[in-house]
Amino acid sequence: MEFFEFLVVFFMAFVLPVTIIKSVLDYKSKRLEMERESGGGLRLGELKALLAEVVQDANEPLLERLDALERELLPAHEEAEDQEEYEEDYEGDLFEGRSAERTLGRRTRG
Repeated sequence: MEFFEFLVVFFMAFVLPVTIIKSVLDYKSKRLEMERESGGGLRLGELKALLAEVVQDANEPLLERLDALERELLPAHEEAEDQEEYEEDYEGDLFEGRSAERTLGRRTRG
């Protein structure tokens, strides 16, 4: 066997498998390291719940102001009719923790 053939056989038998194994192990270690670093993130459900809570908190003063303006502008009998109509249309609460007199989703007369 000539020297060149010996180098080819040595490369294919030893160096190539060692290089492949090292590459696979490096890839797995990097992936594991990335998973450990990103472990503090939020899951999708947690993010949606957090956003819903923030939006509800931000809308709360606006809805209270809207209710106050409606009470000022609507005559008492129309408000009572609207409230009865609203309660008939929406028997359950639309959102958790929100009272039934909220204007969100209330139909308006055209």
